[in-house]
Amino acid sequence: MNQATVTYEQLMERFVRWAQTQPDIRAREAFAHYNEEDIWRALWVTMKMFRWLATETAERLGYPYPTAADEQVTEWVRRQSPCPLNPS
Repeated sequence: MNQATVTYEQLMERFVRWAQTQPDIRAREAFAHYNEEDIWRALWVTMKMFRWLATETAERLGYPYPTAADEQVTEWVRRQSPCPLNPS
């Protein structure tokens, strides 16, 4: 079997090109500056981005998305957060 070798740089370049076509992916917002409020904000953005990507992937592959587990984790993170941020 012949397998193509893809470098990390090629993979990231492909991901960036793909992500730019997806309106729900805001990867730049997923990185925080080093203060507590911004770290929590970046966590919520990252969770939302992961949820969207995982839901899309599950749907395309015909798997159910574990919505109940997602909601439980989201609620747990909300209880830990000292910052009154809206995760939606």
